[in-house]
Amino acid sequence: MAIALVVLQGCQDITPKTPTTAVKVNQGGLEVQAEGTSVLVGSKGIEVNAGAEKLANSPLDQDRIAAFAINVKSATDPSVRTLSGDSVKCGGDENCQMACPQGNCAVVCEANATCVASCSGGRCAQTCQPGANCTFTCSGGACEQSCEDASCRTTCSGGGCKTKN
Repeated sequence: MAIALVVLQGCQDITPKTPTTAVKVNQGGLEVQAEGTSVLVGSKGIEVNAGAEKLANSPLDQDRIAAFAINVKSATDPSVRTLSGDSVKCGGDENCQMACPQGNCAVVCEANATCVASCSGGRCAQTCQPGANCTFTCSGGACEQSCEDASCRTTCSGGGCKTKN
C-alpha cells in the first residue's frame, strides 16, 4: 500500500510592510542607520523618507537600493534632493555631506552666512566675497577681513577699511 506524503507549505503574509531594514547614510563621516518611512537623523537635520516607494526585494539589503528612492533634505538647504542608486554608503568629512545620486557619491556643502561653500575633491572649500578695500579670508566658517594700507593703520568694518587715529 503506497503512502502519499503531502508537504503543505505555509502561507506567506504578503501584506506590504514598512521597510525596517536600516539604510546607511554617511553624514560628515558619521554613519547613521535610519529605519522606517520618515526619520530625522543627525544634528544637521537630514531627513530620510522612504515614503510609499515600492521595494523590489524584501528585506531591503543594507548595501543596495532597488527601485527605491530616498529624499534627503538638509536643514540648511530647503531644496529636496531625490536620490536613487545601488549604494547609499558614501564617505564624508566634517564639512561635507555625502549623498549618492544614481549610485555615485556626490558632495553637498553647507552654505554659511558669510562664506560660500563649494566642494572640491570631497572636501568643502570656502570662498569669501571680496570687498573694495578689504581682503577676505575664510576661517572656521566665517570671513575674516584684513586691510592693506602702507601708511595708515586700518581696520575692517562692514567690508570697508577705516583708519585708526
